[in-house]
Amino acid sequence: MITVKPGQSREFLRRESPDGKDPVWVVGVRVPAREGLANEAVVVALAKFLEVAPSSVTILRGQSSRTKRIEVAGIGAALGEARLTAVSS
Repeated sequence: MITVKPGQSREFLRRESPDGKDPVWVVGVRVPAREGLANEAVVVALAKFLEVAPSSVTILRGQSSRTKRIEVAGIGAALGEARLTAVSS
């Protein structure tokens, strides 16, 4: 699961613990949450962070929510987590 923050001044990726317990990945994108623009930006940003093609990143659930379930084809969970950790700010 990831949380998206649209309309940010810069693109970012970081871990946050909003409830003080379970950390989640937060992706900030510059575009507003309108007409799917933020979803497209999230796919592109995650592809860049994970070093995969944007076509490998799919939003499985949460197209109209800030909390999303993502699937990335071609890499396992451990490798994905390692790549996100390496590039997070």
